[in-house]
Amino acid sequence: KVLDYLQSSGASPNTVRTYKSALDSHILPFMGDMPVTGITGDTAAAFHEYLKSKPISEQTVQNTMGHTRAIFGHLKKMGYIETNPIKWDKPRYIAAKKTRRGKALTGDRLAALLKVIRTPTPLAFALMSYCALRYGECAALTARDIKHTPDGYTVTVSKALKRAPGGGLVVGTPKNAASYRTIAIPAHLDRKS
Repeated sequence: KVLDYLQSSGASPNTVRTYKSALDSHILPFMGDMPVTGITGDTAAAFHEYLKSKPISEQTVQNTMGHTRAIFGHLKKMGYIETNPIKWDKPRYIAAKKTRRGKALTGDRLAALLKVIRTPTPLAFALMSYCALRYGECAALTARDIKHTPDGYTVTVSKALKRAPGGGLVVGTPKNAASYRTIAIPAHLDRKS
C-alpha cells in the first residue's frame, strides 16, 4: 500500500524502487508478521540491532532506518496509525572509507578531452560538465529543452531518465524540486565541442 501511495503521490521511479528494495530486503523479513499498530519504539530499537547484525554496511543500516521512518510516516498520513513509532534521526555524516578521489579537470583539459570524443557524445559531456547536469537529466533532454535567447542559449531541466521499479528505463521527474532549472549555456560551447 505504501508503494502505491508513493506512486500516486508522484514519487520518482527511483524512490519507489529504493523503498521496495528496503521493504523486501530488510523491513518485511523483520516486521512482516507484525501488525503496524503494534510496532513501537522498542520494535525500532530491536530492528536497528537486527540490521547491525546483518552483513551490510553502516550506510545501509542508516538508510534502511531512514526509509523505515519514512514508510511509517506515510502509513500515518494514510490513516493506518496515529503516531509514527520510528523515531530515527539519521546521522548527517558517516565516515567513509578512504578512497582514491579523482581530480576535477581544468577548463583547458576538459576542452581537449571534448575534442577527441566522437560525436554526438561531446555535446552531452559538455552540457554535463559546464552546466552541472546529472547523467539522467542530460539523457532525457530533447531539442525543445535547448532554447536560443537574445543573451545566448539555455538548457531547461524538467525531466530525467531513471530506473523503474522493474529495472527498465523511464523518463520521469527530476530528483527533487530544486532540480527543475534553466541554465545558461556558456557561449564558447557549440556543436563542434
